[in-house]
Order: sequence, then C-alpha cells, then structure tokens
Amino acid sequence: MYKVFFDQKQISLTEKKASFVSNEGLHYLFHSDVELRPFIIDFVNQENVQNLNIYGDSADTLFESLRRVLSFRDAAGGIVRNENDEILLIRRNNLWDLPKGHMEAGEQPEETAIRETMEETAVSGLHNLCYFDKTYHLYFIGSKLILKRTWWYAMNASGDQNLQPQYNEGITETKWADPKDLPHIYKNTYLSIAELLTSFLTTKM
Repeated sequence: MYKVFFDQKQISLTEKKASFVSNEGLHYLFHSDVELRPFIIDFVNQENVQNLNIYGDSADTLFESLRRVLSFRDAAGGIVRNENDEILLIRRNNLWDLPKGHMEAGEQPEETAIRETMEETAVSGLHNLCYFDKTYHLYFIGSKLILKRTWWYAMNASGDQNLQPQYNEGITETKWADPKDLPHIYKNTYLSIAELLTSFLTTKM
C-alpha cells in the first residue's frame, strides 16, 4: 500500500482484493489513467473529504499510473538526532517540518539528504547515515499538481551547534525538539511528517 498526502488529506493506493483501508471518505476502483488525474484533482479540491481509497490490480501499478498522469519529482531529507536524542525541526509556512529538498542532477538520495539538511539548518558534522523510509505527497505549483517522493535518512549530529534557518527558502526557525514534546508539535505539522516521526521514534533506530 502507498499513502500519498495532500496537506491533511490522505490517498491510499491498495490492491483491490485487499479489505478497505478505511470506511470513511471516497472509494474508487481504478479503470484507466485518463480517469485518474481529474478524480485526484476533484478530491484535493473538496474541503469536507479527507480520505480517498483507490483500488487496482496492485499498489505498485496504481503508483506508476499516478506518476504518469502527474508531474513527478524526487526529494530527500534528514531525520537528525543530537546527543540528547532531540530531533532537528524547521519551521516553514508556519508549520513544523523536517529539512528536505529536491534532488539535483546526478545526486544520490543520501547526498541530497545531507546537503539539504546542512543548507536549511547550518547543522554540521552529520554521521551514522541510514536510510529510513519514503513518503509521498502532492502539492500545486500554479495549476500544476506535483507528486513528490521524499527519501528520508536518519543521521546524527555531534556537539552543541549554532543552528541557522535558511531564510531565503522560507524557513523562519530551526530547533532541537524533545521527543516528549512531539505530540504537541504534531498539532502544527503535516500529517505525513507526524506519521513519519511517530514511526521513526517507535523503530528506535
């Protein structure tokens, strides 16, 4: 199954023989690429519907169909812990987030994760890099709907560092967050980030 997020909305891509992911929201049995894009756009524009479940022969096939009908971009980011086990957060668009950015030509995801994390927060001395997970979300650039896949890497930072937000990228604050405070942070972040961090903390990497 794939989960694709749009702000606080969620799209689930599931093989049709599986049981319903949720009884809430919209349910759609995939027929063709032609129908898929307008159905997705209609869903993201509906204010009162938060969940869309799409069923097909396989979740992988549905994801590839979604890639074909939308503009697709790859990104990577970091889940950084310091020596106090605090998590590095950024604040952008008045929401808490994790440092991440688009992959440049020729970059591997882990290279992008390190570069973007350092650029957006001025953190240094990153080590113990380890792939953790991928997330998927949709966003608009003008009228164009973009599907972004983000590769997430866990990493550690040493010492007491002077963080600096990358203001020209719209980042207004950086901070180390105590894991005990994250449930409060979840009220002011994206659903995808809340799920990612919850999964990360329970995995105990």
